[in-house]
Amino acid sequence: MMQPIIDMSLGAAGPPHEVVLKLQGGDDWELNVWATFENLAQLSGVRAAVWNERRAIAAGTSAGSRVFWCAPAEGAGPETATVLIGHDDETWDIAFLIPVRGPCPKDRHSGERTSLPRGHGSRT
Repeated sequence: MMQPIIDMSLGAAGPPHEVVLKLQGGDDWELNVWATFENLAQLSGVRAAVWNERRAIAAGTSAGSRVFWCAPAEGAGPETATVLIGHDDETWDIAFLIPVRGPCPKDRHSGERTSLPRGHGSRT
């Protein structure tokens, strides 16, 4: 099965955030997460952030709500993470499944290959 292509880029953000992480699935959807670099660094442990063990990672905000990142949902491939947006990781309002390994999309700003969520995009 072909893995979906997700574009990732980083841009400057105003205080109290340092960066905005943009995840975009073609022309179908876009997610902007406002965070600090310290928040985003936590995402290197996303595979250990098992949701049903209450180990989701709180990192960033989107649309005025907190953003939680966790390991693959039951039945999803091991190379998929779940992004939950809402009050907390149990009463979330919207969820995305994103790839975390495998074929990496090209960062359209820097031309570098990136990997989600561990990749590094450009700061524009």
